[in-house]
Amino acid sequence: MIIRIVDDSISLDELREIAKEYYIDMIKGVADISKEIIAVGGEYHMDANMKILENGSIQSDVWGFNILLDRPRDERIEFTSLINIRSISARWRGTDQWKLRMKKFARK
Repeated sequence: MIIRIVDDSISLDELREIAKEYYIDMIKGVADISKEIIAVGGEYHMDANMKILENGSIQSDVWGFNILLDRPRDERIEFTSLINIRSISARWRGTDQWKLRMKKFARK
């Protein structure tokens, strides 16, 4: 299983190569909003989640996303993931913040 931790940027071609393992036109990933890193790849968000936790991330800082590779750039990131289910206070505190950081990361 290919799971890559990215702390700077990753090309669309690299994402497409990783995506071939499971979904072809989509790749699952997680973002650590404190460290500003992502992990991409795996069949489930939990695969990338476990990898980023092994890298020293804290679960409360980690949020899941999908990258839909065949969509226009501004529609490519989708924030649907079971690992994003949190308590009301955690959702209120973190959701907007991590979405903004993910959009910033996607522009790199």
